[in-house]
Amino acid sequence: MKKRKHHKSKKKLVLNFIYSLFLGGKEYDTEIEKAPPLPIASILGTVISTVLVLALIFSFIEISALSSDIGNLRKEMVNLTTREGKLHDDLNHKYPHAELMEAIENAGFTPDGGQTVVLEPEETDENEEESTEK
Repeated sequence: MKKRKHHKSKKKLVLNFIYSLFLGGKEYDTEIEKAPPLPIASILGTVISTVLVLALIFSFIEISALSSDIGNLRKEMVNLTTREGKLHDDLNHKYPHAELMEAIENAGFTPDGGQTVVLEPEETDENEEESTEK
């Protein structure tokens, strides 16, 4: 029988512990009644977590705006690429490649990207008189 009493006292002890854990041990008598302390840690934690959640939401909004901008730029890039192709085709149909290369060389440009400079001789007084007499 003693084992049962001992078992009941353990059970009561556990129940008292759980009760005091959730209700704050109000059944104990204290000499001085104190006001419960302000839960600064829980208030501060709530404020910080709220700020972090708001920052996360605003970050997602900014990311979605940036991704839509990227999509618009990609569409514009595709449009410009197709326009470039059309302009190249129009240019190739207007002027044959051989004519373009001949005009470029006549203008003084070389195929390697450089430029040749052609200097014409200056006319002197004697040359001017000969050209006016003719």
